[in-house]
Amino acid sequence: MAGDRDSTRNLQYPGQKAANADNTRLLFLGGTGSWFHEVEDAVLELRPVWSVQHVTDPGQVPGLLSSAHCDTLILHKDIVDGRKLIASMAEQFPHLHAFSLSEDVNRATPAPVAPPAADNVPAANSCVETAENVVRTVSLHQWTSQPSIRSLLGQIKKLPTLPRLHTQVTHELQSPNGSLEMVSQFVRQDPIMAAKFLQVINSAFFGLAYTISDPGEAVMFLGSVRTRELILMAGVFSQFDEIRCPGFSAEQIWQHSLQVARLAQGVALVQTEDPKLAEMAFTAGLLHDIGKLVLAGNVPEKYATAHKLQQFKKIQQSEAELTILNTTHAELGACLLGSWRLPLRIVEAVAWHHCPSKSYDPGFSVLTAVHAGNALAHEIAGANKGIGLPSRFDIYYLAKLGMAGRTNVWRQACEVPIRDRETTFEDTVRQRSEAKDN
Repeated sequence: MAGDRDSTRNLQYPGQKAANADNTRLLFLGGTGSWFHEVEDAVLELRPVWSVQHVTDPGQVPGLLSSAHCDTLILHKDIVDGRKLIASMAEQFPHLHAFSLSEDVNRATPAPVAPPAADNVPAANSCVETAENVVRTVSLHQWTSQPSIRSLLGQIKKLPTLPRLHTQVTHELQSPNGSLEMVSQFVRQDPIMAAKFLQVINSAFFGLAYTISDPGEAVMFLGSVRTRELILMAGVFSQFDEIRCPGFSAEQIWQHSLQVARLAQGVALVQTEDPKLAEMAFTAGLLHDIGKLVLAGNVPEKYATAHKLQQFKKIQQSEAELTILNTTHAELGACLLGSWRLPLRIVEAVAWHHCPSKSYDPGFSVLTAVHAGNALAHEIAGANKGIGLPSRFDIYYLAKLGMAGRTNVWRQACEVPIRDRETTFEDTVRQRSEAKDN
C-alpha cells in the first residue's frame, strides 16, 4: 500500500485552482512482490496522490474493486487469459479502466488515433519505464473520458498519423547496427522531407555561416534526436498544408514551434546541464502546439470563433479555447501524443505548458523548460501583435519550484533581453481589468 508522500508537491498558491485533487486508485494483478514494489515506488514518484494495490490471485480482484473502489485494473504480462478476465470485470464494473502489460506491443508503431482506452501497454525493460507507460495510459484515459474532450473527439475526422519516414528512421536508430548514414539515405529519397530539412537547416533558427544543399549533410548536422523529431513535425504539418481557417497559419505555428524548441532546450541546459533532458525539452517544444493543427483542421468554425474571442477580450488563446470548447489545444495535443506512446514527460509538457501548476513534479522538468520556452518566445514576439494576451511565466508555479528568481538567468542564456521586474499574477489581473474598461 502507498505510504505518505511529500505533501509539498501539492502546494497551492492563492488564486490557483486545486489542480492535483485526484483519487485515482490502481490495482495491479500478478507479478512478484519485489517487481510490484519497484513499480509502485516509480508510479508514486510520478503521481504521489494516487493509491496503488497489488494482488496475485485473480479471485481477489472483484472484492477489491468493490471494497477499495479501484478504478483501474492492470494485469501483469504473465496473467493467463488476460483479455477474458478484463472482459469479465468490464461487465461487472462498467466504469473500470483495465489493460494488460505486454511485451508484444510495438512501441515504434503506436495507434494513429487517441483512444479512450488501451488493451495492451508495453511492459518495458525496467520498472521505471513500466510505471511511466502505466501513468501515461491512465492519464490518457482520464483526459479522453472528460465530456469536453470526448465530445470534441467525436467531431474529429482528420487526425494526423505518424509519418512513415518517422517509423522507418525510428526502427533504424533503434537497431544495433543503425546509422545516421542510412537515415540520410532515407531523407534523400523523400523529396518533400528533403526540402523541409534544407529549409530548416538554412533558416535563421540555426544561424549557419554557409548554406547546406545536401539533405544528408543536414541530417549529419542535426544528429539522431533532432532528425527524428523534425521528421515527425514536418510529416505532421504536411498533412495539414491545405487548411484554410481564419486566425490559423501553419507556417506561423511551425516557426513558433521551432523557436520554442530552441528556447526550451537552452533553458534546460543552463538549468540542469543535462543533455538528455534538454533534447527531450527540444522535442516537446517542437510538438507543444500540435493540437492547434487538429482543431483548425477539424473544427475550423470553433477555432475561428476562439480566435475572435481572443482578439476581442485580449486574452490568451488557451483561455479563449476553454470558453468555446471547454478544453484547449494543449490537452488535445497531449491526447494525440499519448496515443502515439511518446514519453510521459513530453506528453505532460504538451498538456500543461499553459498551466504548469497541474504538474506533480517537485523540481525542474521538461514541462518547466517548455513553459519557459513558450513564455520567452512570446516575449520575443512582443505583445502578440495585438491579437491577445501573450503567454507569460507562471510565477506561482516557479515559486513552488523555488525558481521564481531564475527567469533572467534563462533569458540571458537564450539571448533574450532581461527584465528588471517580472510580471506577477496581480499585474495580469490589472491589465485585463484595464483592457475591459477600455
